[in-house]
Amino acid sequence: KNEMKDYFSAVETNVGSWENNNAETSFEIRYQSSKYGGHECKLRCPPNLCKTQVLKDILNRMKEANGKDAKRPRIVYVGDGHNDACPALQVLNENDVLLAREGKRCPNPNSVSGPQFDKNHDNATSGTFAILSTLEKAERREGCVPKCRVCPWNTGKELLS
Repeated sequence: KNEMKDYFSAVETNVGSWENNNAETSFEIRYQSSKYGGHECKLRCPPNLCKTQVLKDILNRMKEANGKDAKRPRIVYVGDGHNDACPALQVLNENDVLLAREGKRCPNPNSVSGPQFDKNHDNATSGTFAILSTLEKAERREGCVPKCRVCPWNTGKELLS
């Protein structure tokens, strides 16, 4: 309807399917990381999905399709969680942009109004987007910082401006 598919080269997610077993219906998830033989980045990534693996795989497929000498595309990566810090630290380079979500999660994510960020309670960690704090911890503990430009954002209106 809105032709958003024209702006994405790939969508990667865990694969799920409904299974009927002995009159019980359940939703079974196959971890995306199993496609790559698992992963080793235990500090930032959950066992189900390493976004560094996925992004490297997408870049490798693009390189194969466009030829070895093709210029690597600029990546604008939108992230909000712990595991989004992994590709920000390991894949994104100085030509890329990380749009890192800040602030608090909405109590009702389907709400179209209401504050996303409460300046009176910004010390609270419950319900906050984790990517920026994860990047700060990586710098403190490991000396790792993203090579890319990091642009914090909170609302869609900020992304448009």
